[in-house]
Amino acid sequence: LQEAEHCMAKQHLPQAHHWVPLARLFSSLRGRVLSQSDSCASKYQVLRKAKTSIQKLEQTLCSLLKMKASCSLEDGSPSSLEEVREEYVRRQFGKMLPFLSFPSRYLYFYKHTVDLLVEHGIVCTGEVPLPEVSTAISHLWQELSEESRDSILQYCSQRDFLMDPKAACPEPACTEGSVRDSGGNSEEASGSSVSTPEEV
Repeated sequence: LQEAEHCMAKQHLPQAHHWVPLARLFSSLRGRVLSQSDSCASKYQVLRKAKTSIQKLEQTLCSLLKMKASCSLEDGSPSSLEEVREEYVRRQFGKMLPFLSFPSRYLYFYKHTVDLLVEHGIVCTGEVPLPEVSTAISHLWQELSEESRDSILQYCSQRDFLMDPKAACPEPACTEGSVRDSGGNSEEASGSSVSTPEEV
């Protein structure tokens, strides 16, 4: 029983580590966008106010970037709002990647690879649980260098941050032969299975 409690405590420890910086971030955000008289505002109100403030700052930045372009100033820094966003995401999410554990990095890579395969019609949703898909993604991960993995995970972070969910492509219909059994004798997967590089 003590062993089980110890295991459960270890599992909940990472969650506690995530909640502490999140609470600090929210507290800092509240202090920046609200006056002291609004200290009782709900989280929704804080986020709504923060969104409005960011939009106003982006409008100001956009005007400054247009002035910079009209003066033909080339200093190597971003020259459009989109470039500024991308640079911000690259810097912020680039710091987070090294702190992801190996399983988290692989599962993050796996999820985005599956999303891209479905998005581009290479596989359909019904084929995602097939062991061939999981094995192929695992082999791809093994073949990547650490530098390539970091670059891909950074791209995934940027994609998460920048992509508009409304613009997501509809899932393609399942077409015959989009994923074939290379061995001819593979067992059908009854549920979604993810092969880790160690399992393969």
